[in-house]
Amino acid sequence: MKDEELYNVLIGNQKQNEQGELIVILFEFCNLSCQACYQDHSSMAGVDSVQEKFDIIAHALDVLKGRGKTSVAVNIMGGELFADELPDTIFDDYTILVNRLRDYSEKINLPSKFSVPSNMIWTKKDRVKKFLNDAMVRLNASYDPAGRFNPKTLSMFIDNVKEFKPYINQIGIVMTRPSIKKFMNYSANHFDFLYENFEINFDHYTHSQRASVDPELLMPKDTELRDFYKFMIDHYPNCYPFCETMDSGSQPMFCMRTMYVFPDSTFGSCGSVEKLINPLSKIEDKKVIRIINTTDSPLEKTIEAKWYKEYDCLNCDHLQRCSMSCFLNNHFYNTRTQEECWLKEVYQYVDSKK
Repeated sequence: MKDEELYNVLIGNQKQNEQGELIVILFEFCNLSCQACYQDHSSMAGVDSVQEKFDIIAHALDVLKGRGKTSVAVNIMGGELFADELPDTIFDDYTILVNRLRDYSEKINLPSKFSVPSNMIWTKKDRVKKFLNDAMVRLNASYDPAGRFNPKTLSMFIDNVKEFKPYINQIGIVMTRPSIKKFMNYSANHFDFLYENFEINFDHYTHSQRASVDPELLMPKDTELRDFYKFMIDHYPNCYPFCETMDSGSQPMFCMRTMYVFPDSTFGSCGSVEKLINPLSKIEDKKVIRIINTTDSPLEKTIEAKWYKEYDCLNCDHLQRCSMSCFLNNHFYNTRTQEECWLKEVYQYVDSKK
């Protein structure tokens, strides 16, 4: 087989994740200003048009189904949807939107699980509980041990996490450079409590060109990620994705399963945030940003190919079990410090412990 044929078989087909992810950003307003976030948290754009986004979200679900996804995790987020500063009436909008989308998902036979990411920093709890019950959605609570909480907000976070435990699907954490250091220095406050009581899911940090912070401050190098994976495997092995590295079976790609709907009612893949590709184009009279990894793109121009060629994935003993990493970061930022693939070293470390 030629490289192109192997790529299409191994990367394009076998490694594709059948579960899609749709991230709906209703607006960017937020009550916090986290260092790792690029959003304009003072902006109220989109707050008064929540229900109007139904058509474009439904179209995004159609696209995901057309790309072969058999189910979708829909994350409806801000900003912060539950911020005390927002009016009570917006919670009715949330409920109507989610229920319409659930009906649409059933109509097109695309099972969808609805969640709402939240920083858990709010005091108006009754309206949050009513929405969660009425819309039948779960919370994805967001935790960051570095650059987010002060003593007051950390205490509020823990109190709300305890009270809303029955509603919480998982705790989400982003692997920024500062957060990694906190964990490895054993200074991530309250993490042991979170680990003992919730599913924990770590995401790779994706730096946006919109961010005002130098990526060097937040983007971990390959060796830092390698060492962090090893640390978590040794100390907190039940967290995702670290627990998956201990599975010798076949794993789909971590990357290239996500689409976004933005506050301005455009939608596209992760790379569309950075305008990697052509400007907005018309598809069925909807504004759509083209997907990066189109099958008609020359192989050398796809960001997946850049990754697998540099790391020689097709000749790696761990290819089938490897979930890979964020292709977008590898494309934009030079985080590589060594020739050896850091993920290969992680799998070798796992195997050495058996």
